Amino acid sequence: MAGLDVNLDQKTLVRGILNTLWMVIGLYVIMTSVNMLFTYQEIGSFFGQTVLSPVLQLVLTMLFLELVTYKEVEYVDYILITGMNGIACIIMFAIYDKPLTTFILVFPMLISLFFYKIHLLFYSVFLAFLSFIVVYYFVYRDYLELTASDYLLVIALFIGATLIIGRFLRHHSLVRAKLLEIMGEKRELTLKNVHMERLNRIDPVTELYNHRSFHEHLDSIFRIDNPEELDVHVAVLDIDNFKSVNDRFGHLAGDRVIAIVARQIHQHLSADDFASRYGGEEFSIVSIGKSTDDFHQQVEEIRLSLSQVHHQELNGEQVTISIGVQKLAAGMDKETLFHAADDSLYMAKRAGKNRTVVNRGDFKTESITNENP
Repeated sequence: MAGLDVNLDQKTLVRGILNTLWMVIGLYVIMTSVNMLFTYQEIGSFFGQTVLSPVLQLVLTMLFLELVTYKEVEYVDYILITGMNGIACIIMFAIYDKPLTTFILVFPMLISLFFYKIHLLFYSVFLAFLSFIVVYYFVYRDYLELTASDYLLVIALFIGATLIIGRFLRHHSLVRAKLLEIMGEKRELTLKNVHMERLNRIDPVTELYNHRSFHEHLDSIFRIDNPEELDVHVAVLDIDNFKSVNDRFGHLAGDRVIAIVARQIHQHLSADDFASRYGGEEFSIVSIGKSTDDFHQQVEEIRLSLSQVHHQELNGEQVTISIGVQKLAAGMDKETLFHAADDSLYMAKRAGKNRTVVNRGDFKTESITNENP
């Protein structure tokens, strides 16, 4: 993805440079056309030599650069710098009596800045010297008498521009490296924070939310106005006779059973359910938006599916769970809601275990289900 972003950025950059070059050509046409009002040359000759012929050459050069860009040719940046030097030479040939046009050879060097490549800078400097030599040999030598000071000034200009641009590129490289280092450290710190937050919120044995997360989730529900209108239910699930499992088969087998129970719970959750390991062999589910009958059926499916699992860690024996369900009623707070669900669980245990007791919100046990496989 990062490589794609870089390519898109370079395409945008090249497109912007080409658009600017088209505007430069337009400016050249305007300025030279206006200059026809002040020139001492014959108008037709001036127009042909200074306007029409150079503009045709400039347009052909631009069309070539547009084609190269469209075809996405490799090394488009080097081709672009070469084309810009060609454009500079065309203008210098056309306005041969104005030696100040030599300074436009600096612009391709400046454009190399945008690509952040030191080799491209050296290439643009080489082309600038080469272009100056070509223009001098074919034009300036016959029409202008340049002194040694003039040549030294041009050389100093190119060298000075190279040093300044090179310093900028080196500074950019250092800043970029530092930014990448900072971003790497920030990313590493973010990952550590995410991992620590996960450790603080997720139970490592079951991969369900932990006791803290359960209470935070309930707190968020009770911050809503009239939460009893959301059909909130809390189920507390407890593995039956779990102490016997630990005593007979060891704590490692007990942890394995807890993990299997958690997996069965997770498989029966819907999108708005929030399951957690409340502690030890006890689990909880917070449900929103279901009727009591639907949630009752859901937890029954969990209970029945678990009762049919034969655990290798227990020599093929099965384990069961008891479940207490409480619906949030008007006037209940978080503690009352949870304790009512826990009381329903206690009644399920007293009634013989492996069953579900549902309280629909009026603080009275309304239904008891015991469907042994």
